[in-house]
This record gives sequence, C-alpha cells and structure tokens, in this order.
Amino acid sequence: MKGHLSALLFAAIVPLVVTIGDTDAAAHSAAAQNEAKTETSAPFVTVPPNYVYKPDAGSLHDYCTSSPDKFPNPFGRDADFRGPCARHDLCLEARTVPASTCNARLRTDLITNCKRTYGRWNPVRIDCIETAFVYFAAVTAANP
Repeated sequence: MKGHLSALLFAAIVPLVVTIGDTDAAAHSAAAQNEAKTETSAPFVTVPPNYVYKPDAGSLHDYCTSSPDKFPNPFGRDADFRGPCARHDLCLEARTVPASTCNARLRTDLITNCKRTYGRWNPVRIDCIETAFVYFAAVTAANP
C-alpha cells in the first residue's frame, strides 16, 4: 500500500513541479514527446558495483534521496532510476567535473532507462521522460 500511495503522490506532484518550474509545462511536454520518438544506443544504466547504498551516510548514498527510485508505471513494469541516481551521486562525490556535468549525465541516464524500459510506441515512455525532466529540474535547482 505504501508504494502505491507514494506513486500516486508522485504522479500528483510531477505536473505541479513542472508547472511552477522555470520552464513551462508545455515546453517540457513537447521536449519529452520529441525525445520519446528517438532511440538510444546506450545500454540500460545500472548501479555501479562501487556504489555504497547507505542512507545514513548522507544524500550521496541513497539513490534519488527523497524522490522515488523508479518511475511508477501503474500499467506494468517500472523504469528503474537507481542506476542513474547512483552514478549521479558518485559523480558529485568525486568532484572531478562540475556539478552541471553530473546533472546533465543524470538527465541523459534517466532518459536512457525510460527508453530501454518502454518501447518507442509505448505511451508510458513520454510520461517517464517527462519525469526525467522533472528530476533534472529539481537536481539542478539544488546543485546548479
């Protein structure tokens, strides 16, 4: 029940975040629809073997912090966001590149997992990619 409740809450919050963000919702939607039409040659983004999941150690060890670690698909399989979030955490922790580079990679990796989970003609793919844009917007607001 808890998972379903958080999925419903997340589904209600996503449009609100997009609407009140610095970019308008129509632009996000159009970008997601265009992105959904393209294919990716990148493999599914997994959690790296050197990632330590330990929420007590802070926000760089808890996948997507207070956001869901997956795209909650009410009609079937969820898209796993743990890999992109773990790689983002490792990138920020390493401090070898600017945070903006880590953030851009997060966005790309989330979109890759949406595309790998949902086929090109699956309408859920667009919703997943729109969610990736919301994650990117939230992360860039916190880590410019």
